[in-house]
Formats: sequence, structure tokens, C-alpha cells
Amino acid sequence: MPALLFVILLLWLALLPGAQAVTLHVTLPTGAKVPIVSAMALTTELSLTGQLRENTAGFAVPLTTDDSSVGLICPLSQLTLCLQQLPPALRGQLPDIKAVRHLLGQRGAMALLLLPESYAPSSSSPPADQVQLTGVIVYQHQQIAFELSSILGASVYRLPLKSQPLLTLWHELGHLEVTRLQGQILPRQLSLYQHEALADLFAAWRSLSLCSDASLAWQQLHRRNLALINDRDNISHWSGPVLHLLLQRGDIAHLAQLDSFADLLHELQLVSRRQPLTAGKMWEQGLPSQPVLDEYNNLVQRLFGSGMMQTLPGYLYWRRPALGQYLAPTFTALIGTHKATTLLQGHRLISSASEPDIR
Repeated sequence: MPALLFVILLLWLALLPGAQAVTLHVTLPTGAKVPIVSAMALTTELSLTGQLRENTAGFAVPLTTDDSSVGLICPLSQLTLCLQQLPPALRGQLPDIKAVRHLLGQRGAMALLLLPESYAPSSSSPPADQVQLTGVIVYQHQQIAFELSSILGASVYRLPLKSQPLLTLWHELGHLEVTRLQGQILPRQLSLYQHEALADLFAAWRSLSLCSDASLAWQQLHRRNLALINDRDNISHWSGPVLHLLLQRGDIAHLAQLDSFADLLHELQLVSRRQPLTAGKMWEQGLPSQPVLDEYNNLVQRLFGSGMMQTLPGYLYWRRPALGQYLAPTFTALIGTHKATTLLQGHRLISSASEPDIR
């Protein structure tokens, strides 16, 4: 019984010092009380159930460790009831229900941004600072993939996607956090690709901070690499460069303990500490410009795409070393070190003296 009670508390309550538990809500002007579910409680719930809550009118998840910003999470099956909780000023910023369903389509989740408004949390605990509601995440669990397959050479390989609902949720919450940081430390104008890559970086970082190892962050890298090999249109979500920038660091444990995503961006030198809104020295490496992305995309399709053309050993030779670094962990995970080395060397993505990073 004590163990069962502990799990229930993790899932539904916030734990205060002294083990006194209270339920924290965001009270909206409509009178609706939306429960705030901590990141750790949500991670524990997903590890036990394997899916996000469906039978709920919505819940809020903090974007930041100080719980000052939250996103409202709405299952598609309860979308009408969930959005009815929003005050007219916020509800008016969103498309109507039919349009939201159309925009979501066959995707597992999507983010709807809001011009933030602040509300005071309500609970039996002492008064806290105001909470900022920054957006709405709409999800449909049945559309979240749990496996990804790809053809390498003449063989089909499958990548199991563990805890994918959690990564999907953190990616969409990442869009809200990236938007919140625009005009603070991030440039006011970001391309669609930069937004997607930074949202993936947020998801990977949250998985590092909430899970016991980096396996989910590596899984996200593998997923994006295989998706690009499968379809060139997936270049829009290919976060290989920025995830590699994170995962090749030797201080992963330190990065996992950072207090905020802003701190991570500073640590990775993606933004300047001294000049807000200014790109850091690693910006171009982690978030390549569109012409560079096009070269990576063309190279991947020529080497691995279903419509592979004749071999041109010198084709885009200047992009091959970096591409080899991004792809090597994925190939190693799928086909083993020896086969991965042979494949990468055959395409001149690594030198004959190199071996791919084993992850």
C-alpha cells in the first residue's frame, strides 16, 4: 500500500517539503481550475501507462523549472471542453474547433501559440508568483508512432520509439518556450527550421533532466536521421546538427541540471551571453542556414535515398565529414559498429582510420 500511494502521489500531486502534498491549479477568469502537473509527475505517469491522459478536460505542464510559464495540454477527444476553459481574450486567438482538427490532421500533436497572460496559481500552499499561460498543445495519442523503419542498402531496419509520447509533448512545449525566449535571448525572427530544431533541442534537454540517461535524446537524433533518409521533405525537422552539438558534449550531466533552457542555449554557445538577441559562435553549426541544409539534404538523398543516382565520390565532399558525424551514431545503433564503419567509409563520410561513435 505505501508503494501504491507513493506512485499515486507522484502522478497527481506536487510534493512539498515535509511530504505535505497539495494540488496546484491555474485559476482562469472563467472560473476554471486547470491542474498543474509537474514535469517529473508526467514523466512517471508516461513511464507507467505509456500514453498521455485522454479522459481529461486538460492540464497544465510547466515549461520552466520555476513553474512561471505553463502550456495547456488538451486531448483532441476533449478539445471543445478543454478550450471552453480559456477566457474569451485567449480563446479568440485560436482557430475554431473544426480548423484545429484540420490543422492537426494525422500528426500526433501540435502547438498553438498564445499572446501570454498571467494568472495567480491557487492552492492550499502559500501564495506563489503569477503563472503565464503561453500556449495550447493539442494531441491525439493514436497518431504517435512507436516504431520507425528505414532501408539501408538492401535491408529494412526498425527503430523502436520508446516513450515517444513524452518526446512528442516536450517537442511541442519546446515551441512554446522558444517563442517565449524570442526577443529575450533568441532573435526575434526565426525560420521555421530554426524553430523546429530548437524545439527538438528543448525536448532532448528535458529528457536528459528527467530521465536517468541520454537514451531518449539519442533516440530523437536517430529518429530525425532516419526520417530524412526516408523522405527529403523531412529536412524541415532534421535536428541532427543541433542534437549532435548537445550529445557530443562531455558534460551531459551538468547540462541536464541546468535551471533553464536559456542557460542551455548559453552553455552550447548558440546565443551570446554578452549581447542578447545575438547568435553565438555555434549558431551556424547547430542551426545551419537553408543553403547548407539543402546541401545536406541533396547529399543524403544521393547516398541513401530510394532514388539513388550514380556514385560521384567528390559530390559535396565538403559536407561529408560533418554529415558522417551526425549519421554515425544512428547507423551504429541500427547495424552495429563494423557494418556502420564499412558503410560510412564506402560513402567517404569518415576516413578509413575512423570509427563511428558507439551509442
